[in-house]
Amino acid sequence: MTKSRNTFTSNFNNNKIVVALFNGVMDGDVSTDKTDEISWQDFINDSVINQHEILPDKSDGTGFATASFKTLEDEDVETKTGLDDQLIVRRTANNVKKYHALVVDVDGGMTIDEAKERFKDKEYFGYTSFNHCTRQIKNDKGDVYFIEFDDMNHKFRLVFLISDAVSPDEIKSRKDALLSYFDGADKSTFAISRLFYTASCPAYLKPKAQVWHNEGELLDVLSFEEKVSVEVKQSEEYKQFNLAIKEAVKNGLKQIGAVEHDPYYQIAASMSNAGMTFQNFEEVSQYLKPNHVGDIDYLLDRWTHSSKLTDISPGYVINLLKQHGFIVHQKKPAKKCSAQLNQDTFLKELCSYATGDRSPLAV
Repeated sequence: MTKSRNTFTSNFNNNKIVVALFNGVMDGDVSTDKTDEISWQDFINDSVINQHEILPDKSDGTGFATASFKTLEDEDVETKTGLDDQLIVRRTANNVKKYHALVVDVDGGMTIDEAKERFKDKEYFGYTSFNHCTRQIKNDKGDVYFIEFDDMNHKFRLVFLISDAVSPDEIKSRKDALLSYFDGADKSTFAISRLFYTASCPAYLKPKAQVWHNEGELLDVLSFEEKVSVEVKQSEEYKQFNLAIKEAVKNGLKQIGAVEHDPYYQIAASMSNAGMTFQNFEEVSQYLKPNHVGDIDYLLDRWTHSSKLTDISPGYVINLLKQHGFIVHQKKPAKKCSAQLNQDTFLKELCSYATGDRSPLAV
């Protein structure tokens, strides 16, 4: 990372963190030249991090993760073959080894002043994101057709230095508690292997851009309450979908429009637990995640990760569609009325008598 003149100082200047830089969020390749172990001081004073780059579109910017990744030497590393037939480590949730700082993404859930007051005792670095102080106006199809200024719609990121590096599982098991503590943050902020754009903005928003550093104590991720994993018993009607239900689910998902990260993972998990295939997921993903059409690595990563989430019932996707006005009718076994049950009992008794298995019914 290119270093600039120091701007901020901290009591934790010598604490080391690992940072991986990528050529945007679509860059899914991990390599040693993209990853660096640097001091907290170097990080918060790096021009790539603390100076806003003027860009026409945020997708032109670089992305980063405060994480260390597996290498080709690890036995269970997920790889792909590059253009030169060389193996490349993929940026997937499975390949993340440790997080060395916690990035919190805020997209209108709180103001900068509110964040500064709430986290005034913590050590962190903050910067406004690309669309800070704007609001997107969408049409009925979910397409953005206008962007308006809104000085109270603050969009920014906070990078917290943590007391000890933590594993993805240690974050996932504390996700609910962390989201409660960072109430107002984007629900997908703790999605494993997610990248965050470095500081950038369009030229007309440069006067709104901010960068700041707060001195305080380290955030202890392991001090947050851990959610105990419990096995969820699925109801009989939602264990597996038959062919008709699968088609109805696919048709419904194609109509609900683009979704955020967390629902997307849960949809994938629900489909997997209902016996649906990756091809089914790929088919609906072009509607759920239109920005990732054709990105097979992205889809495979999401499907592979979500297929391990056995606690998300197939009923999740049924209920999600119901919230959007699409009712998927599940056929339940018809319940017999009492008269029918009595008739069945009589016939069973009669058969037993006819075969000599028991004495005749008392009538």
